Amino acid sequence: MPYSPTVSLNTSSIDAVNATAFALMYGYPLVLYVQTFEPTLRAVGANAIQHEGGLATEGLELLVHPNVDTLYSKAAIDLSHSDVVFSLLDIPTDRYHVVSFYDLYGNNFANLGSVINSPPGGYLITIAEDDGSDLSMLDEDTYEGSKYMGIIKFPTTHGSIMLRIVLKNNTIDIHEVKSIQSQIKMSTIERAGEPMASALMPSLLGDGQLSPAALLLPFNLSANQTTQTL
Repeated sequence: MPYSPTVSLNTSSIDAVNATAFALMYGYPLVLYVQTFEPTLRAVGANAIQHEGGLATEGLELLVHPNVDTLYSKAAIDLSHSDVVFSLLDIPTDRYHVVSFYDLYGNNFANLGSVINSPPGGYLITIAEDDGSDLSMLDEDTYEGSKYMGIIKFPTTHGSIMLRIVLKNNTIDIHEVKSIQSQIKMSTIERAGEPMASALMPSLLGDGQLSPAALLLPFNLSANQTTQTL
């Protein structure tokens, strides 16, 4: 039988590895969420869209890697007390656009837009139950008739939306994209029952105390490097 050397790891080493893995998988995404969306909460509040006024730069820190030919919009989602309706307008099919939905840990679980030829209209955003988190398209014979085009079920009470619209050129076309941005709306609707969690406010995210921690990472990784690691 061939000899196979074994490597012995003591309990403290295993604990340290597990703790580091847990922090990178679950802790750092929360810090990145705070870094990205605490300014949004202060600017427009939860369940409201904040539009970037100009083109993205390579140094822009987002949950996604920004493209320099794209205008971004983002929203911090709070389903603790109510559901949300996202209204998608009729955007020309030759205009690349995507509305990405993320849970609190940065997992992209659903998308609308030209990537799936989403029809315009209202989409209900609510908490996922036992049937899991996803996007379910509806027809006039299902949930509340034709009131909603689909239901987006979030796996976490708090999360985010990132909207990207690509410019056809970087000068004249920017005004057209800004016009499209201004017509995309969100609204809240009452939901029966007790609140499911605390309301999403800057105070819940540490009032600015956690954002600097995004730069204090193991092994001196930058925010972008750690995002790539995740």
